[in-house]
Amino acid sequence: MTPKVQSLSGPERFSNVEACAAEVVERLSGNVALALPLGLGKAVHLANALYQQARQNPDIKLSIHTALSLE
Repeated sequence: MTPKVQSLSGPERFSNVEACAAEVVERLSGNVALALPLGLGKAVHLANALYQQARQNPDIKLSIHTALSLE
């Protein structure tokens, strides 16, 4: 079960970044494309949590694109 802080309106809020990453993976059926802009202010904790989940579970397809990606 994913620990969440329920909200009656507005976006869902999570009590920790791992729970948020798990929800992202679940909602996207394990096919996650993460785009990160160049510069400061990235959600590094969320990116790291998504990477760790993809590393631990080979069924998760994670592609990370940054402003420096050449594709």
